Amino acid sequence: MKRIMIVLIFTLLILTACKRDAEEWTSLAELRTITLSSQTNGKLTDLFFQEGDNVQRGDIIAIIDTMAFHLQKKEIKASMHELSIQKQSNTLQLQQAEKEIAYLDNKVQRIASLVEAESSPEQNLDDIKNTLHQAESQKKIIEKQNEAIVANREQLNARLMLVDKSIKDCILKAPVDAFINQIYYELSETVTMHRPVVELIDMAEATVMIYVSQTQLASMNIGDKMLVKVDGSNKEFPAKVIKINNKSEFTPKQILTPDNRTSLVYGVKIKLDEASTEIKDGMPVIVKRG
Repeated sequence: MKRIMIVLIFTLLILTACKRDAEEWTSLAELRTITLSSQTNGKLTDLFFQEGDNVQRGDIIAIIDTMAFHLQKKEIKASMHELSIQKQSNTLQLQQAEKEIAYLDNKVQRIASLVEAESSPEQNLDDIKNTLHQAESQKKIIEKQNEAIVANREQLNARLMLVDKSIKDCILKAPVDAFINQIYYELSETVTMHRPVVELIDMAEATVMIYVSQTQLASMNIGDKMLVKVDGSNKEFPAKVIKINNKSEFTPKQILTPDNRTSLVYGVKIKLDEASTEIKDGMPVIVKRG
């Protein structure tokens, strides 16, 4: 009897192992989609790639008309040059005012000595003091003008930075290595602000979401090796588990399960180790343990 029990247990272990090896899930591949939108209105002046082309990070894909921004930039620089000329003029006036104040201050001291010695009328002292006060007031006015020039220059610098940013926004670059899935505008068409211009597919972010039962979940951990197979091909792509949902849910209708019945399952996200052009977005795939 004991021998029979050992044989049964051994057989059960073999069947369990075979069942685990035979576990597979059918799902859909998901690739990360990146949409490049326009940050301004304007005509699409340059288009350097076509749909289906591969691009590398930093490649310029398209350019929206920047003429209006370059004209604004030219106008701002002209205003800044005007401020520079005004600042130079104020500097000369300020130097002259400081010299005049120094001269008048010295003259006030000399006339005050004469008044004290009763060699000059006090009216002369009052007149020169008034002239000194006027010179000091003029100096303060010039200093305030210089402060206004500094403030205006800061405003122009801010406007210049905004224009430079707008020009930069007109140049659409690939943020990652990808291929162009769709271009929404033709060359010379008017692009609308905040509307998609180019859609990219990031091949390095191929993932598959499978759904496992509570029993299967017990033997699945983050980092587990998996294999992804494309229908119609014998090639298998290595992958690994990167996320396991904490909450259960009903089996999504688009997911096929062996018994094809609704039950509570847990979502498991799997990421392919390497990018491959054979994996397309929305392509049916088969997943099994690696």
